[in-house]
Amino acid sequence: MPFPEQWLKAAIESAAGCSAFPMRAPEGQALPYVIYGRIATARESIMTGTAAVNVNPAGDFAVEIYAATYTAAKTLADAVRVGLHNFTGTASGVTIRLCLLTEERDGDPIDFDGQNQPTYTVEHMYSIRWQE
Repeated sequence: MPFPEQWLKAAIESAAGCSAFPMRAPEGQALPYVIYGRIATARESIMTGTAAVNVNPAGDFAVEIYAATYTAAKTLADAVRVGLHNFTGTASGVTIRLCLLTEERDGDPIDFDGQNQPTYTVEHMYSIRWQE
């Protein structure tokens, strides 16, 4: 069964032009990169006669953009926003009913071992409704 993470990975990589990983990046991954993951899923049901029928689920997804400079992180974040926000359609085998950017903020700079300067992050939250 197709799931929205399949579309999310492909859409992020296409929009940002860098690798995207579920939940965490491999150790030593070169910048820039993006991490994504599902935070929550709401599954609503409606009654039709005597049976409950599931309607399209909606999920909240965190997307974190990592880059070597603040400007690069903001530029990549904007590219990701343009590629994901307000998307509807079928891609990567899943039908996305609607994807909306609901929150955006600068993350705290991170000092990774062996780096002379911090890594900058931008954090997005998306609400995605899809068809199962």
